[in-house]
Amino acid sequence: MKDLTTEVNAVFTARSIADKKSAMLSLIENSHAKAETKKLSKLRVERLMHASAVDKFATNYLLSGEGMKI
Repeated sequence: MKDLTTEVNAVFTARSIADKKSAMLSLIENSHAKAETKKLSKLRVERLMHASAVDKFATNYLLSGEGMKI
C-alpha cells in the first residue's frame, strides 16, 4: 500500500477547481490502482463541477485504496 496523504493534502489545499483537478490527476497517477481503474477515475475527475466534489472524490479514492470501499 502506498501512502497518498501528500497527494490528498495537495487536493485539499488547492484553491481553484482546475488546480484541484490537476492535483487529483496526480494522486491517481501515483496510486497503485489498476490501469482500468485509473482510466475511469480520470474520466470521472473531468466531469466533476464543484471543488467540494473533487475533495470528496479524493477522500473516497484514498479510502478505497486502503481497502475501505466507499
